[in-house]
Amino acid sequence: MLRKGCPLLLALVMLTMAGVFAAHAAQSPFGVGLQEPAASPGGLFSSFFAYVAQEQARFYRALQEALKAMKADGTAGLWLVALSFAYGIFHAAGPGHGKAVISSYVLANGETLKRGIALSFASALLQAVTAVALISVAAVLLNLTSIAITETTRWFEIGASGLVLLLGLSLVWSKILRPSFQQRPALVPVGGHDHHDGHGHHHHHHHHHVHGEACASCGHSHAPDPAMIAGPFTLAKGWSAIVAVGLRPCTGALVVLVFALAQGLLWAGIAATFAMALGTGITVSILAAMAVGAKGVALRLFGSEGRAAERIHRFAESLGAILVLLLGAILFTAAVGYGA
Repeated sequence: MLRKGCPLLLALVMLTMAGVFAAHAAQSPFGVGLQEPAASPGGLFSSFFAYVAQEQARFYRALQEALKAMKADGTAGLWLVALSFAYGIFHAAGPGHGKAVISSYVLANGETLKRGIALSFASALLQAVTAVALISVAAVLLNLTSIAITETTRWFEIGASGLVLLLGLSLVWSKILRPSFQQRPALVPVGGHDHHDGHGHHHHHHHHHVHGEACASCGHSHAPDPAMIAGPFTLAKGWSAIVAVGLRPCTGALVVLVFALAQGLLWAGIAATFAMALGTGITVSILAAMAVGAKGVALRLFGSEGRAAERIHRFAESLGAILVLLLGAILFTAAVGYGA
């Protein structure tokens, strides 16, 4: 077991972060797109998210006005892009955009800050690409109505939330269940390991490399982990989290694209969507950094080596895996029940 203060500290940090993800976002004024999913409409941050929802509505109106102005004056395009960038930063502070998924994934896999940032921006970029592809195909090629686009978005929502659920199941298996199964036979003498005179030294060595060589036997093969991503990091190694988050298009991006299409300025809507993704990536990166920082603080308080450090790593990884699983279950249930 961990020291008494350690689980309490990490629990408080994660509960605080979880509260940030527990509120509803504003509904699209065009009837396009779904509500950003959330665990509950209340919580410690309910008043904050009420303010966020009001500001989102204000941003929607400002974006509409910017598009109208751009139709009359092409120089208004820079204002539209700047406004979209600001919207992405602000809107990502509300629910959705995979903040909980990315942050919990980073925590569960012990990702570094740089790699957490890379995952955040990659998922935000994929969200923008998904939104542009959805509107381009649905509205331009298929000539679908806003209601049909909303229904199509719902299926994207179900697929994305299903991937989050699968990612959570994979993390729980690799971080909790599989290691527990592998630890049982470790108590019985096996091969040359039990006959090694330096068993205590080897055990200490295992602690130092809990995220390195020894992790090859910890069940980390189902999702990117430090052992797997040692050396040059490629975004392909974080595909599970990126796709799970990025497959669901941002509601704000859908609104801007549909309105831009109605004004005959689809290209402007696409530019605004990617500016929005850049702002979203910045905010999600900050929250991912908070997850990395919270774990780092715990390690500094309780030591970065030895058994205590190993237990902190395991506790943080297990907690992150459980959070991803719970969020996946909540998002999938909400997505499936949305059209009921």
